[in-house]
Amino acid sequence: MIINNLLLASESYTHTNWEFHNVNVRFSRLYYIIDGEAYYKENGQAVRFKKGHLYLTPVNTPFDLYENPDDKLLHTYVHIITLPEVTQFTEIKVEDGTPLADAVSLWRKYARSENYELVTNIIQFLLSQISGDLLSG
Repeated sequence: MIINNLLLASESYTHTNWEFHNVNVRFSRLYYIIDGEAYYKENGQAVRFKKGHLYLTPVNTPFDLYENPDDKLLHTYVHIITLPEVTQFTEIKVEDGTPLADAVSLWRKYARSENYELVTNIIQFLLSQISGDLLSG
């Protein structure tokens, strides 16, 4: 998977009333969950985001995102356009001591950087680790 465009990258708590319904966009969202309670819902099935997991959302697939306002979501995120496009919702546990965990650590360190080339390279490496996990798992 290759990054064609990085649109937005940061780490933060979600804004007030973080709730999106029937989202259908031409980019993917990659989330790393640090704390809090939030949900992804597609085709009537809801998945609770888990701490220490990565989530990758599909392109051109309607979904909902929402959180528990009493337990705000702290997450690292990026909005990206990839080749090929992401076609399915993906959840991957980040195991300590793995290259994937190292990539997430770098991403978190530089997510707010204005050096988009550096952030893009980090996300590219992270996606290569996710692709490897999907192919071997």
